[in-house]
Amino acid sequence: NQMGRVAVQYLAFKRDKCFEQKQPAFVEHKFDTTKFFKLHCYRDNMYFDSPVIALDIVRDDKPYTEQPVINPEQVERDLKHKIRADRQVRKPVVKRREKRSERRNGEIIEVDLHITELVDTIRGLSNADMLNLQIDEFRRVMDMNLRNHGQKIVFIHGKGEGVLRQAIIKELAYRYKEHRVQDASFQEYGYGATQVTIK
Repeated sequence: NQMGRVAVQYLAFKRDKCFEQKQPAFVEHKFDTTKFFKLHCYRDNMYFDSPVIALDIVRDDKPYTEQPVINPEQVERDLKHKIRADRQVRKPVVKRREKRSERRNGEIIEVDLHITELVDTIRGLSNADMLNLQIDEFRRVMDMNLRNHGQKIVFIHGKGEGVLRQAIIKELAYRYKEHRVQDASFQEYGYGATQVTIK
């Protein structure tokens, strides 16, 4: 799910037959990686035995890239509608368990990012909602310690499918890239933790 874009270069030809020569083609698709976690996005395809997420790279014998059609008036209407809806609907309060999710172990701050440590109940939360809560907690702890040079923070994310770990690595690569990152002690945390040292 690290792929933000899919790029394909191809050259059309026919094996052992005459064919009209075509220029090499290049197609790039911006890809919504959340589709990997949605079963309804996988469809049957004549080329594969199991359902897949398929992208068209050729249409009408021409390279095809989806270009979203943006209607400025529709965007403005949607924004106004969303603002009105946000004002009317009161969002549920999510209780954080600060004492359980973060504790000090000598000089190291341990932050447990398991969702059950951050909220009282996960009822009504989608996978994306839970991931956002976990990333928000990660950012909160990082931002609180940015001035504590040399501070070591261990984020316990668990093994699982690695989605949370990959999201944390992405945050560290782009938002907090100046800090040192390594796997936390295997003896203490197993494979499910990442250590950050504030520079």
